[in-house]
Amino acid sequence: MALFDLTESEVELTLAKRGPQNRLGFAVQLTCLRALGRLPKPQEIASLPRPIVEHVAAQLDIDDGTAVLGTYGTHDGLTRRHTQEIRSLCGWKPYDKGEAALKSMLVSRATHTEEGVRALLRRAVAWLQEERVELPGERALTDLVRTVRGEADQKMWQALLAPYADRLSELDGLTAVPDDERRSPLAELQRGPGKPAWANLERAFQRNNAVQLLRLPPVNPRAFSPRRLAHLARFAANHEAQKAKRRAAAVAAVGRLTETAADDAVDMLVHLIANDLIGRARRKTDKERSASFPDLAYAAAVMREVGKDLLATRHEKVDTATGEIIPPMADTMTLGEFLNQREDLAAFEAAVTVAGELAPAMGSDSDEARRAKMIERIDLLRTYLPHIVQGLAYRAGTPEASRVLDALWSLTELIDRPAISRVEVDKSLLTGSWKELALRAPHLAPDTVDTAAYAFCVVERFYSRILRREIFVEGASKWGNPEAGLPSAEEWAALRASVTKSLGLPLGAADHLKRLGHELHTKTRAIAKRLPKDGQTQIGDGGRLVLSTAPLPPDPRLRKVTTELTGWLPKGDLPQLILEVLTWTRGTEVFTTPSGEPPRQRDFDITLSAALVALGCNVGVEAVAGNFPALNRRHITYVIDNFLRPDRLEALNNRLLARQSQLAVAATWDGGHMASVEGQRMVAPPNAIQARLSPRGAAHVTHLTLLSGQAMGLRNEVVAGSVHTCLHVLDVLTDRRSNALKTKNPRSQNPQKIVAEAGPHQEIIFGLLALSGYTYTPTAADVTDITLARMDTATGEDYGPLQQATRHKIDTALIERHWDEMLRLVGGVHLGRVRSADAIRMVVRNGTPTSLGKALAHYGKIFKTAHILDLIDNPDYRRQIETQSIRHAERHELAAKVYHGTEDRIHRYQTGMEEQLGALGLIVNMVVLFNTAYIDLFLAKKTSHLRPVPDEVVRSLSPFLYRHIHMKGRYAFEMPELSDSSMRAVEDLDDEPDDVTGGSTDAS
Repeated sequence: MALFDLTESEVELTLAKRGPQNRLGFAVQLTCLRALGRLPKPQEIASLPRPIVEHVAAQLDIDDGTAVLGTYGTHDGLTRRHTQEIRSLCGWKPYDKGEAALKSMLVSRATHTEEGVRALLRRAVAWLQEERVELPGERALTDLVRTVRGEADQKMWQALLAPYADRLSELDGLTAVPDDERRSPLAELQRGPGKPAWANLERAFQRNNAVQLLRLPPVNPRAFSPRRLAHLARFAANHEAQKAKRRAAAVAAVGRLTETAADDAVDMLVHLIANDLIGRARRKTDKERSASFPDLAYAAAVMREVGKDLLATRHEKVDTATGEIIPPMADTMTLGEFLNQREDLAAFEAAVTVAGELAPAMGSDSDEARRAKMIERIDLLRTYLPHIVQGLAYRAGTPEASRVLDALWSLTELIDRPAISRVEVDKSLLTGSWKELALRAPHLAPDTVDTAAYAFCVVERFYSRILRREIFVEGASKWGNPEAGLPSAEEWAALRASVTKSLGLPLGAADHLKRLGHELHTKTRAIAKRLPKDGQTQIGDGGRLVLSTAPLPPDPRLRKVTTELTGWLPKGDLPQLILEVLTWTRGTEVFTTPSGEPPRQRDFDITLSAALVALGCNVGVEAVAGNFPALNRRHITYVIDNFLRPDRLEALNNRLLARQSQLAVAATWDGGHMASVEGQRMVAPPNAIQARLSPRGAAHVTHLTLLSGQAMGLRNEVVAGSVHTCLHVLDVLTDRRSNALKTKNPRSQNPQKIVAEAGPHQEIIFGLLALSGYTYTPTAADVTDITLARMDTATGEDYGPLQQATRHKIDTALIERHWDEMLRLVGGVHLGRVRSADAIRMVVRNGTPTSLGKALAHYGKIFKTAHILDLIDNPDYRRQIETQSIRHAERHELAAKVYHGTEDRIHRYQTGMEEQLGALGLIVNMVVLFNTAYIDLFLAKKTSHLRPVPDEVVRSLSPFLYRHIHMKGRYAFEMPELSDSSMRAVEDLDDEPDDVTGGSTDAS
């Protein structure tokens, strides 16, 4: 019954209703929504359980609540009005307003997880309650979940089978069980190579070769969830499953095998070398050492006593009783006489003998005994060395690793000889005890090398290089080479100073971390003192902050200003807007032929506008062609092929940026050095190089855009498939065309703040962006794991109410140890050698950060903590971030309205799709510049009418309005009438006083 208790404010609101029946009916609906997640239907209200009705009635001092409630709702429309008021009061919305978002969530879960109908039902109910969406009927929700689950499965199967439409019989053969066998070929391959054993190593290599010979490439991990693929692959051998599912499961299984077969073989090889060759010899050696330890210990004790006395004979002594000085014994007695006087001479001689037998030779090391035991297994190595050498495609990542591989490959011709010439081996590999065993063995002839010792030396070197990923396996995932693009050691030594200077980073980390620690400590202590007392920020389990992720409420005056602005903006066709903007910027001047000649066509601006609309609106040339000569189809095609080159589109975009930067309102928008990177998924032809099949069965690319704080797109980039934008942020930011973002000093007091969606390994992203001179500022809703941390140098500091939340430590020693590696990694990204997504993959193995990844994460925690503290303490900072994020979402909405043809399909593919998506980005920027110019004029007119718009409202105005622009249908390619200021004549403003108490802020 506690769920049906009314708060004081709810009681006051309820008592304002007329009549007890209206009060009770209102209160019953209010509590039902909160407790049950849905409002009762009008016909259900009278039949609600009596205990609930009486409990609510008692709180309102109403007797016989059931009878009173029976008279509720007789007035026409009263129940509906109460329902709307309750929804508005509680922030809930009806199911039909949230069904699309719920379905999208369910589609995502069904696509990327193996959750069944029951699990999806539970998640759907939890999502509806969390998002404050009313629950539908049980049957409706169940049907939706079942439909989504089935459609996701079907789409995934179709997407997996699409590339193999002509190989379906081969897929069926993989899962069919031959008459004389017990398992299908795929089932045999799925069994794996077995336990780590030398007999199974050959089978692991054969299995890898067999999988490669199937010629089914690995399934794209960006397009399909690995967990979903793993779940589907289980059905490959299930003959009761429908044929489409079984075939798709076979593709998923083979795709996973293609990625993992080589890894399995390397895993087994590494295990056998570590545990059977090195490990067994070490265990046997340690056992022998343990058995001989008493003898060696006694011998060492005897030698110690004799050695002490022998050394003492070199020095004079003083008799402590008489003070008499005794001269050195060595001066008056020979060494032989000294030893003959010793009673333990026999024990001393025996101790020397034992030490000679058990102690390693001079110039050797403590591993000699273990390595000698390894050599005893030469017959085993001789048997399996051909399989080790030929079984996988090894590649070297360093010169040292290359020498090891050369020695390994040549070893197959040498291993059958008992001894080999020194000129046939790489003596640089023979160090420490290997040199003793291989070059100075008693049985060796002059200028020869012991074959067994040299062979095991090469194998040990090979093993250590593989562990360090200096030797990698082509085609493997876990054991592949993720660092091919990083500068080599020699190259980095030459580039290190210049790259770090360019990034504004020090060569050493100690002073840098000390400064960051002081800044973080000062900020944490200051914010802890003024932490809001309203309880909105609480500390949960594990020190995690419970922070509201709901967007801050918008300024109530924004909607009225936006409504007035939208009605005032000049209306017209999109081509007219393009022609007007081209006039402002003299944009046609930047377009030249590939040979550098200016265009010779008459009315080139009209033909150019038609070409931009054909590509940017995705409608094709036919939709914009006309009888007018400038709109001739051949002329438009000629302009597309010869003038819309990426460099020319970039030149025009630079003019748009320069024009907008002159407007006062644009400067107001960019007050915080803010920018954002977000991605928009586009449908592409299946044969496009950069396209990648999505879980829904279509080929997609992600169109990444870099949006400045002035709402202008600075850069477009296409990434295959649907990706986490945050993984590619640095790829967009470090492009030469995004230099407009960078200040002269990358470590200035106001570095560029970058808003981007959340993603995996967020702390590593914080670290990479910070090293690159940017500040990662995700919205509160996008911050994963809202926890604070303190530098390990601030262990004893007391942060008051934030003491528990800051119990996590930032390991500065780990950062200092990996500082040079961190610089080299971010330097590779900075130089364009490595993509940021690949850089993150380098420092994360199987979902777990490497030691370098942990160092990056700890460095990122410094900036993540500072960001969370600012979110807690500074509402203006949070509002600025959310405004930028909302603007990027509005840009995507505008881009979708512009790019409306052919169901969002990129029908004209070129390498990188620069022409079509570049035209789209250019048109969106033209619309933004058009709106910005007229918003600036609108604000000037408001000021001249003594009704200026407050600055806080101006900062929230959107330049992505589009309802005044006609984008579809037959287009009017004619220049609008412009005044002397090159702008259209606009209506004057009404003189009615402004109402600054508006409600919603829907900018559209």
